[in-house]
Amino acid sequence: TELLNIRRQLGRTDISPDDLVGRGRQSPLFPIVYLALKARGAKDWHTQLGLSLSHQGRRHAIQHHHIFPKSQLKKTGYERSEINEIANMAFVSAATNRGLAARSAEVYLGDILKRLGKQALESHCIPLEPDLWKIESFREFLKYRRAALAHEVSNFIQA
Repeated sequence: TELLNIRRQLGRTDISPDDLVGRGRQSPLFPIVYLALKARGAKDWHTQLGLSLSHQGRRHAIQHHHIFPKSQLKKTGYERSEINEIANMAFVSAATNRGLAARSAEVYLGDILKRLGKQALESHCIPLEPDLWKIESFREFLKYRRAALAHEVSNFIQA
């Protein structure tokens, strides 16, 4: 049904980066992004469990995590639609989400890269360039991630 909603809204099923601009949790693209990242092999950054449709227990339930914390973005004047955009969300367990809380992306993405390697970020379509993890680069980060997510979602839908 999500594919039908996408086809109805966009008139097509190939996704462009512009289709993700301002789209949040209520968008029919949200669950498709999750499924595309699951198919890509995305894992939780703490437990290393792969994304699943059937995680058991509250600690392992998948949540959406704002990569750049809402509190930091609000202080620097970014728009609500940008802050809550799919391109600023990663899918992680509830425990991981709480652990990351309001930590800056610049700090924790660097930690993830050192601890787990580039695949941990690439599987979530997160750029490897530390300059894009800085709060002042948020819009550049969104632009990069929209393109990467659009590519993955299009490939997933076409498969």
